[in-house]
Amino acid sequence: MNTITKIREIFRRAMMADPKSSRKEASDRFYAEISKDPANIRAIVDAEFYRLAAQYDPHEISPGNYTLVGTPAAAGRAVTAAERAASKARVAKVQEELAASIRPFIWLEMEMPNGKKLRHCTGAELAKFGGAFLEMSKHLKPTQVVDRHLSEADLRSIYSRFDRVARVA
Repeated sequence: MNTITKIREIFRRAMMADPKSSRKEASDRFYAEISKDPANIRAIVDAEFYRLAAQYDPHEISPGNYTLVGTPAAAGRAVTAAERAASKARVAKVQEELAASIRPFIWLEMEMPNGKKLRHCTGAELAKFGGAFLEMSKHLKPTQVVDRHLSEADLRSIYSRFDRVARVA
């Protein structure tokens, strides 16, 4: 077991020894256990050092005079949040444009297996296709043509009722 895994296990035991205790009490238990092995303390110090080193670099502001400045990666987090917001706005705009450009599905224009558009099919032909079309055929006599007796709204209504029943079954 490596040192970091051991430290995580010590942390878990310190937290779970008395889950209702305060964080201070859990911290004291953790420190008492960690202090038993100097390698644990070194691992914690190293981990914190490298975490901070990834966020700050020494920067010379004048000859021999240095200060710590955030690294580009650390500065990038704030930029990333701003970029995420801008990206979200761009995605929303594209979605709106796509929604506007997509033509709604028109039942009457649907090409059927017999090569005709749905609007030109008879009730008998619809019954042969089965499924929702069988349901639509029940609203027509066998010789009646769809577009003379059923509107687009009628077809949508029939399909939505059929779809609800089919999903339940």
